[in-house]
Formats: sequence, structure tokens, C-alpha cells
Amino acid sequence: MKPNTILQRMVVMLITLMCALGANAQQAYACYTPSDKTLTFYCDNLRSSHRGTTYDLNTGTNDPGWVTDNTNVNVTNVVFAPSFAKVRPQTTYKWFCNMGLLQTIEGLRYLNTSAVTNMAWMFRLCSSAFFTTLDLSGFNTSIVTDMSYMFSGCSNLTSLDLSNLNTSNVTNMSYMFYGCSGLTALDLGNFNTAKVTNMNSMFNGCRTLRTIYVGSGWSTGDGTYGTNMFNNCTSLVGGKGTKYNASHVGVGYAHIDALSDPGYLTDVTTRQAYACYTSSNTTLTFYYDARRSSREGTTYDLNTGTNDPGWVTDNTNANVTKVAFDLSFANARPTSAYSWFQNMRSLETIEGLHNLNTSEVTNMASMFEDCDKLTSLDLSHFNTAKVTTMAKMFYFCYRLTSIDLSHFNTAKVTDMFGMFDCCSELTSLDLSSFNTANVTDMSMMFLYCNDLTTLDLSSFNTSKVTNMSKMFSQCHDLRTIYVGSAWSTDAVTNSDLMFDYCDHLIGGKLTGYNYYHKDKEYAHIDGGSSNPGYFTDPNGPEAYACYTTSNTTLTFYYDTQRRSREGTIYVLNVDDNDPDWVDDDTNTKVTKVVFDPSFANARPTTTYYWFIDMRSLQTIEGLRYLNTSEVTNMSYMFAACKLTSLDLSHFSTANVIDMSCMFGYCEQLESLDLSSFNTSNVTDMTLMFSGCSSLTSLDLSSFNTSNVTDMSDMFGECANLQTIYAGSGWSTDAVTISYGMFSNCTNLVGGKGTTYIDYPTDKTYARIDGEAGKRGYFTKGSEAYAVYKNGTLTFYYDSQRDSHTVTYDLNTDNTSPGWFTDFHYLDVTKVVFDPTFANTRPTSTYSWFLGMSYLQTIEGMGYLNTSEVTNMSSMFNGCKLTSLNLSHFNTAKVTDMAGMFDYCTKLTSLDLSSFNTSNVTSMSIMFRDCSNLVIIYVGDDWNTTKVTSSSSMFQNCTSLKGGQGTTYLASNPTDKTYAHIDGEGGSGYFTYKEPSGITTGVAPQVTSDKSQVTSDSWYTIDGRKLNGVPTKKGIYIHNGRAVVH
Repeated sequence: MKPNTILQRMVVMLITLMCALGANAQQAYACYTPSDKTLTFYCDNLRSSHRGTTYDLNTGTNDPGWVTDNTNVNVTNVVFAPSFAKVRPQTTYKWFCNMGLLQTIEGLRYLNTSAVTNMAWMFRLCSSAFFTTLDLSGFNTSIVTDMSYMFSGCSNLTSLDLSNLNTSNVTNMSYMFYGCSGLTALDLGNFNTAKVTNMNSMFNGCRTLRTIYVGSGWSTGDGTYGTNMFNNCTSLVGGKGTKYNASHVGVGYAHIDALSDPGYLTDVTTRQAYACYTSSNTTLTFYYDARRSSREGTTYDLNTGTNDPGWVTDNTNANVTKVAFDLSFANARPTSAYSWFQNMRSLETIEGLHNLNTSEVTNMASMFEDCDKLTSLDLSHFNTAKVTTMAKMFYFCYRLTSIDLSHFNTAKVTDMFGMFDCCSELTSLDLSSFNTANVTDMSMMFLYCNDLTTLDLSSFNTSKVTNMSKMFSQCHDLRTIYVGSAWSTDAVTNSDLMFDYCDHLIGGKLTGYNYYHKDKEYAHIDGGSSNPGYFTDPNGPEAYACYTTSNTTLTFYYDTQRRSREGTIYVLNVDDNDPDWVDDDTNTKVTKVVFDPSFANARPTTTYYWFIDMRSLQTIEGLRYLNTSEVTNMSYMFAACKLTSLDLSHFSTANVIDMSCMFGYCEQLESLDLSSFNTSNVTDMTLMFSGCSSLTSLDLSSFNTSNVTDMSDMFGECANLQTIYAGSGWSTDAVTISYGMFSNCTNLVGGKGTTYIDYPTDKTYARIDGEAGKRGYFTKGSEAYAVYKNGTLTFYYDSQRDSHTVTYDLNTDNTSPGWFTDFHYLDVTKVVFDPTFANTRPTSTYSWFLGMSYLQTIEGMGYLNTSEVTNMSSMFNGCKLTSLNLSHFNTAKVTDMAGMFDYCTKLTSLDLSSFNTSNVTSMSIMFRDCSNLVIIYVGDDWNTTKVTSSSSMFQNCTSLKGGQGTTYLASNPTDKTYAHIDGEGGSGYFTYKEPSGITTGVAPQVTSDKSQVTSDSWYTIDGRKLNGVPTKKGIYIHNGRAVVH
């Protein structure tokens, strides 16, 4: 066996086992939850916490556990969690085999198949009527050898994307597509079958399969088995017209069809894009294949530029009732769609529009012109990046009520003349993605858009527009037009009748339409009587709610459009007054609540009764736009609503005083995320969770109840509640009323096993079970803390703090950590981040390792998640480490890096290429006295724009040298002047490097002990021998072992 192969296999084994290293380390597994019939693949250390059946991944050709116990036949959904991306399975044998009910596979991008050698039976018998498409274009199959039965029996599969499959090492393709009776075409153009020896029944039973495309990599050697390869492929036709013959079903016809050598395959290079009109069903179908000559009907070349299509010039378009884009057309790349559907006044449906790839189209003018029977168009998949003209694109589509243009890229468009002209039944348009910086003509753009009431053009840049004539003319119901700072009419030379008959138009400061001002004179943001205009500034908002009966939705806004919204408008309530939508019983009709993005700027002071008794409520959308930082009263907020889950992890509750009955009688609530709750000021928790009979667990670890005086019936009637987690902030010392607190919580069990008893049900047992030797109904929750023991400082996030002797809370802001104030830092030789610490988000690392002059090693740094850290000042100040791996650091929120590496005299290099310093304001003495520091790498996100304090940033960095040779000089400024990449904007002390990092599944070790490293037998993961010790961190082969260096 070749050395390289040995090395690669060792690396694959190392990466695959990364999830199983250590007592608390991560592991790869699958979990089946019968409640939603979902099989989820994870790689984490939470396996024991999942509800459902968990399985080890299979190896080799062993059946997966979910197959051997027949769980697979019940699965309707498969999910790959993001954590699974780090796993490198070596086999996917039978992973989805016999999942006849499977409907969806989510997160397939997190399945990394680069180490897989066996994909046999992977999707066999995934025959659900919902399992119709499968995109494996992201699969890495470079070392796969077995694909037998891979899609066998996927009888409802109609689309299969194998465009990137590398089959160069595959030897077995027998029964690969057996029984795929829904497929009509297969593109195997990239297949390399040079090593395949078994193709028996490869396409057997694909009775609707018409075309198989292959390329130059397709071959069937003399030793290839291929009996019954095409058996029952009754619709199959070769590229030259050779039709299926039951007498020729073996490998003998497994080649590209030729007149002199009949075969069933089609040369992928002979495909062409064309349209075909069949008069029998008045359908125009677009194809991209090699079968044009065999099509019945009239076929047309696609047009180019501004040439009319053939079906327009011969008036066929007037007869078309249906347009279809065949699956094959997804591979076509037309350059023009000019007038494609023009004057198709009988056109009622367009099928397969998602098969139209517009990435190369430059002209969409008149594309849908006069399609007056179409009622909706979903163009959300359109790629318009190269389009230069959209003139009259939807002209006279007067029955259109909705168009999804949300993903339109109009950066290159210059002409929007008449784009929506006469779209008289359009009620809304989302143009938020529009970039109009290059548009010169907007004349008649919205002419006769009679049903539009609002237009948001706040993204429009009209600096180059010269023609706005009749732009909004005849928009009778148009009330509001939003524009932003980029709106300008300075270049406009023609604005005749721009607002003609816009008789309901109102400006932001209530300037009404004036028949005598119809040109660009009023085409600006309303300035009131001193400077009247027809447009509205998005600024100057007010908070209100709007109920629309058509969709039974209550929407919260914070904008200036309260008077122009359709529906019933409500002023928000104050204090403990009922909201008006409760007083008039509208709440009982609401099925959906929406917080508009605009509401993120509102600051309500109460949410009292907001969703009470919304028994028909199904969803709350945009809850993240509710900012509760100033709310003091959340009493009865969700009481008696019928939601099943609530994620309130973003809620700010620091000022809340009253949470009584906040979730009371939410009988269907199954999950509740309160992880962000700060309850330090709450005094009333009466009935807070009472009657939440579907909750099985509650995590109140973040709760501080030191000021709560009333907990009566807090958990009453939570009959299925089994576990309540509490942290160090839980206290009932101030509670004076607590009757019925745990009434009928019959399934509740404390962390040490204390079970529910009927009496007492007050606060007596409202404590963590086992603490101070007392029984309780609570279970200790996780908390972040540090432990000092024998020279080692270890960071944890768990519930085991009591088992350690010397422990510390994490510090916040610029408060010194406890291990510094009690001088233990002087004795620290080793720092460890336990894997559990990955689950917490500290906000400050101020002085964490300050003055640790004996520190030799930091282990598990990868478990330090810095995404919420704002203060890193003095973090490594005075450390004597020789190297630091900070490649995973997320510094997007950091504002203070002062003294971060001050007096790190043994550092010779620093890789800060992952650092985002866009919010940093202080960098004073950041690298001061790093006298041996030679090189500092930074990346694209290094930015000192906001830095206001940087004195002595590089003082005494006497060895420092920039990437283009700039050396440290004592006479140079030592502030941020040189804190940039050398050569970019002048001399600098930094060297550019693209951010990089190696994900291994375990945290890298940072060490200052170079004596452990030897220089013999080092190889890269692809088998290349190195001269000496590696200079970069990564995975290498050393003395026959895979190691992380």
C-alpha cells in the first residue's frame, strides 16, 4: 500500500474520532424523536440530554441501528445539525434505506462526505410521494468505491442533481437507479466509469426515463458486468433516436448512440436550448437536450439581444395558454428573455419556472408584457445580476396581484421605463432589493398601478435618472411613497404628469395631493407648509398596532404611517390598562401576530395583556423586533394563548417589576427559552407558569428572585412538569405569599430525586434539591465559573461548582477577576477551558491572564467563545507564552483591547487575521514591550477607524517588521499610525494574511514548551514530507502518528 494512502487514512481516522475524545468530549450520533418522526445527526456532548432513541453511526457494511430496529420505516424528516459538519464518516451505507415516508432532508450541507468510501443503498426505497427532488451537487465522492443500489426504488424522484459527483474510484454501480420510475432524464455527463466493473441492472425499471446524458468519462470496459442494465426502460431513446428494445437490455447498448452503432445514451455535448410549441395542447415548452429533431410540434431557437422570439414573429404567442420549462432547461443559460411571453393574452400558467436560470440574461424588457391572465409571479429565484434593461417587463399584466422580486439585483439596470405600467391590481411591491444607481429612465414606471396604496422606494438612488414623466400617474389609491437620502431629481429633465391623478397621495407631514403640482416640484420628502412634498421620510415614527381582518393578523409598527395603514389601528396601552384590542375582543380573533422590523426602534414600557386569551394564535413572527429594555410590566403578557413554543432569549427584562401570570394557562406551551431573563427587579411572579400543563422542563438558571415577594400558584397545575433548573440567583427570602406554588405538580422531581408531595405546596420546597442537606423540587442549573487547583486555572460551564474548592465567578466589564484579586494568578502554570465552557458567552475577558508570568500552556482555547465579549483589555498582559492560537476569536463586539498583549516578551509572532476591530475604541499599550515580536498578521477586518486611544501601542516593539519590510524605529509614532498592513496607505507594522483556522473537533493546545517538539519524520496530510518541524499549525503526520500541531 502506498505511504500516502496510509497517511490519508490515518488523518481520516483522526478527524472521525475527534468527536469522541475525552470524558466530556463530543461524539457523532443520530437521534430519533418519535413525536415528530425526525432522525437528527449531531456531533456534540449532549447525547444524554436528547429525548428519543440515539444511535452510534455505523461502520463498513454494518446496518445502521435505526435500520436494524426498523425505526427507518417511520422517519418522515432527516436533519443534519450544524455541529455534524465536523464529522467525517467513512460510510453512509443504508443511512436512508427503506425510509418510505421520508419527505425532507434538512441541512444536507452539513454532511461532509469527503472520507466516505461506501454509499451503497444510501437512499434505497425512499419512495415517498413528497420525496421528488434531491440535490447532491455538494457531495464529495472522490474516494467512494461502491454506489450500488444508491437510489434504487426512489420511485417518485423526478429531479436528481449529480453534477459534481466524482466517480473516478467507483467500482460498483449495480442497481444504482433501479426502479427510479419517476425520472425522465439523468445527467451523468461528469461520470467517470473507468473503474466500474459492475453495472448490472443499473437503470432497470426506469420506465419513464427518456434520456441519459454521458460525457467523455463514460466507458464500459471488457470486464464490466451489465446484465439487465436497461431492462424495462421502455421510454429510453438514444441521442440519435435509438429506441428501447427489449432484446437489448445489457451493457452492449451502454454507450453514446451512433447511426452505425446504436446505443441508449446521449452525448452531453449535443444538447441545445430551444422552445417547442404543440398546437394540440397550446403549450410552449422550453428544453435543453439533444432531442429537438424528434419533438412533435414547431421548434424555435432562442432569441438573442433585442430580436423578437420566433414564436412572437409568427404570432404563435397569441395562441399559447401554457408555458412549461422542462427539467432539462435548468442547465441552459440563455442571454436574453426579451419579449418571451409578450402578448400571450391567453397564458394562464407557467410551470417549472424554477428551471429557468437567468444568471446570464442581460435583457428582460417586455418579458411578461400583455400577460393579462396571469395573477401571480414568483420570481424569487431569478438571478438578475447581469440584466441591463427591464423596460416594460410587466407592462399591462393587469390581473397580477403579487410579484416576488425580493431577490432582484438591479445594479446594472439602466432602463426601467414602464416596468409596472398598467399592473392595476397589484396591491404591494417589495422593491427593497432594488439598486437603481445606474438607472436613467423611470418614466411610466408605476403608471396605472391603481391598487397600490404604499410604495417603499427608500432603497432607490435616482441620481442618474433623467426621465420621470408619468412615473406615478393614475395611481389613484396610492397614499404613501417612502424615499431615502439617495432620492434626487437633480438630473431629471422630464417630469411631465409625474403625479397626475394621484388624488389620495399624502406626504409625511400631511401635505395632500394638489392638481396644480404634478411634476417633480413636489417629488421630495414632505417638509410641511414651508416645503410641501408628496414623499415620506421613514423617520419620525410612532408606535401602534394594526389589525387586518383579511388575514386575522395583529401587526406592531413603529413608523410614520399610522394614518395610512389599512385595518384597525390601536394606540399602545400604558401601565396596567388593557390594550384596546383586548377591550373590543379583537384578541380572540387573532391567528397571527407580527412585529414589523420597524418596531425594533420602539421602546414600550408595558406589555401587560398584549396576547392574553389569543386562543386562535398560531404564530408570532418577528418577535426579535420587540425591544423590552424599558418594559416594567409583563403581567399576563401571554396568558391563555395557544402557542406551543416561545423563544424569548433576546428579551431584556432588567427593568421588569411584574411578571404575574405572564405565561399562565398556556396549556399547549411545550418549550420556553428564558435564558436571557434578568429578574433582579421583579417583585411579583404570581401564577407566572400556572396551568402550563404541556411543559416538562423549565430552565430558570438565569433567574434572580431576591426581590420577589409573591410566588403564589407560580407553577400550579403544571401536571407534566418534571424538572425546574435554578441557579445561584434563586431565593425565596423576600417571598411573603406562596400558597399553591407547586399545586398539582405531580411529576416534579428535584435534582437529587425528591419527588412531589401534596403538602406543603408553598415555597417550602422551592429550592435546589440537596443544597444545605435540604430537600427541594429544583435541579441545579449550569453556570460559568473558574476553578483554581494546584497551579491550574480551569474554566467550566456546568452544575458541578460545589464539587470544587476554590472557585470564582467570571468578571464583567473592567472588574478584575477573582483569581487576580486573591493573587492566585501568580502561581498559575496552566489554563484549561473545559469543553462545557463552549456553551457560555462571557462578555469580558479583562485581565484574565494578566501577570501570569509562569503560565506555560493554555488548553482548550477553542472552547472559549468570544462572540459576546466587549472588553479584552490586559487579557494576556505579562504572559510569557511563546505562541498563541487565536484563530477562532470572534472580536466583532470588542471595544477595548488596551494592553491586551502588553509585556508578552516571549512572543515572536501573532496571528490576528481573524480579528474584526471595527468597534474597538481603545488600543493603548496593546503590544507595548513585546520586544521579541517580529511579525503581526492581520486580515481584511482589521480596522482602526473608531480607535480614539492608542498611545504607546507599539512602544519598545524593537523587533517588529511589516510585511513589506518596514522596521520598527523608536523615532516613529508608537500610536495607531503604523497599525495597518505594510504598504497599504503607507508604511505599517502589520503583514496581511487571509483568515484561516483548522476545525478538528477538539481544541488545539497552546504551549510554550518547544522541547517537546522533534524535527524528524514530519508529513503534511497529503503525504508531502517536510524539512523539519512544521511552521504552521494544523494536522500533520509525525513518526507514523496523526497529530495536531
